[in-house]
Amino acid sequence: MMRSFRTSHISSGKNLLFLALASLFAASTFLACGDGITQDEQPVFNATPDPIDFSVVNIGDTSIQTVMIENTGSGDLHLRNIELNNHVGDALSLGDDWPDEVIIGSDDSEIFSVEYTPTEELDYSGTINMSANTSSGSESIDIQTADFGAEIFVDPSHVDFPQTPAGSEEWRVARIYNIGGGTLTVDDIFVSSGGDDFDIAFFEVDGSSDGFPDRANDSASPPTNTLEPDGDPIHMRVVFSPEDEQPKHGEVLIQTNDGDHTVNLSGNSGDACLEVSDGDGIEFGPAAIDNTTYMTVTLRNCSPEADLELSGISISDDDGGVFSLQPGSEPGSLPDSPHVLSPGDVTTTVVGYSPTDEVENVGELLIESDDSMNPERYIPITGNGVDAQCPIAEASGSVGVAGGGQNPVFATNQDDIYLHGSDSHDPDGTSLDYEWSIITMPDGSMADVVSPFDADTQFEVDIVGHFQVELVVYDETGLRNCEPAIVEVDATPDEDIHIQLVWSAPEVDATYGGPNEATGVGTDLDIHYVNTQGIDEWGASDSIYWQRTHQDWGNYGVARLDIDDLLGVNPENINHSDPGMGGRYRVGVHYFNDNGWGAADATVRIYFGTGLYDQWDRRLEQTDNFWYVGNIFWDANPTVEVQDDLQGTHSLPSASGF
Repeated sequence: MMRSFRTSHISSGKNLLFLALASLFAASTFLACGDGITQDEQPVFNATPDPIDFSVVNIGDTSIQTVMIENTGSGDLHLRNIELNNHVGDALSLGDDWPDEVIIGSDDSEIFSVEYTPTEELDYSGTINMSANTSSGSESIDIQTADFGAEIFVDPSHVDFPQTPAGSEEWRVARIYNIGGGTLTVDDIFVSSGGDDFDIAFFEVDGSSDGFPDRANDSASPPTNTLEPDGDPIHMRVVFSPEDEQPKHGEVLIQTNDGDHTVNLSGNSGDACLEVSDGDGIEFGPAAIDNTTYMTVTLRNCSPEADLELSGISISDDDGGVFSLQPGSEPGSLPDSPHVLSPGDVTTTVVGYSPTDEVENVGELLIESDDSMNPERYIPITGNGVDAQCPIAEASGSVGVAGGGQNPVFATNQDDIYLHGSDSHDPDGTSLDYEWSIITMPDGSMADVVSPFDADTQFEVDIVGHFQVELVVYDETGLRNCEPAIVEVDATPDEDIHIQLVWSAPEVDATYGGPNEATGVGTDLDIHYVNTQGIDEWGASDSIYWQRTHQDWGNYGVARLDIDDLLGVNPENINHSDPGMGGRYRVGVHYFNDNGWGAADATVRIYFGTGLYDQWDRRLEQTDNFWYVGNIFWDANPTVEVQDDLQGTHSLPSASGF
């Protein structure tokens, strides 16, 4: 019999769960019968989650979930006569951690477990009942299980359009089947996100003809809303008609008596993709005559999968010689040989403007690449010559202190970088406006300047790699500094082994533009790190993950988890010092909670000292997927044995030996 353990993800976060587990031990050492309570000491019972929801569990397997009981009132909460009522059979049982009596103090909580072992295809739902000294005199917690009825299956579950030109239309067919034992009722099917680019329609298949009918015969609704087991499917046509060439994501939601099912949609995400920071136009505004004003242009590979090859960057129209590229600003070895950007990578080039008269100038920048939609990207350049002196931007940075400054700045992960621009000045004596921006950062970084319009400000290094932060100052006439002011920040690991996990969820990015801590939008992945000289199990007491963030492994060094991020706003990092010659360590990633957003794309990078050994990418489709990345062998020449094994839907799978 397979045994799996799954911990519910409560809204207050995993750190609260860890503290609650500690309080369970403390509370269990002191249980006493409560006397009466006064009106001023009224306890309040809350259970999270309620109901306890067991997803589909195979016949004969055991799944364990936890529930937190919290007292949000002012008096002690007393719970007695605790019983589990199985609606059918005895597949549900209370864990051994339930005492005969529970006493929970004000604003305190306890964690208990419930086990589920189905033996037949039945609905084994139940209820936990108990007496309580609350106003109602009793409390209960519902338990829901799968009913083994109808089961929806969609082929394919992810509909992709690798490259569709802007203004054109392509379609793919997805089939909706019932592979369960009961009748599947389809209540509704609609495009729940990405509706500006994706659409759906339905049609019936004529068995006497080959292929699919023309779109003229499509219907807005399916021909039937019921599917019998192993019967004919519903044919759904998914249509993609993008307005531009940028990657698109969407989702079809199918609501049935088997619950909600999603079909992920993506378009223009399979080929190389060029994103330019000033793609609509490079606007210098007013610029000083007989000086050269420079602007930094950022180029990013916006494809999640394919490399982007930059083959040329040039000024295709210099308007009489006033526009140019700053010498040496072309990335890599351009123009002699192409420059390749990996997915998500960023580079820059610098455009100069040297007006000779008080007139408006118009030119053009040409970027050549293997972006199949725009292999030749023409970007207009504009500027106005004025008879004035440029303000002077002075920018520097420092680690952890608000005074002084250097350039470049050498830092490590999670350092606060203070940015100093108050030495900037205008030769004409006017006051200045300030604008800070991070123009390049490592792939996966979510770093941002705290107060971008202050003379002095700061940002946090959330990931190791190279950052460029630019300061632009404007005088009272709107004239900007001529010479660029860029602070270079090199962030490197400060431990022997540094492991970095970053991730993104396509649906979160498409719907909200990324995770948001304020609104609680995002997905939760966790990095796991195991010392094979110990217990050698994912989640073991001597392993590193969100619940155990620091381990002293004696001769094998000290390891720690810096951040447990719940939404994907920040990376997760493990640092390991003095790993010990001959040490062997496992690296894995657990999809703790998709929060209803579906798949997440994870990247793991492993550094030895300050050097990146390698990085690996993997899509995790849903909650409880576990990605066994590989094994680290630490010796005079440390290496990684890559496993790249996606281990199904286990909460924490067993880690087999080397």
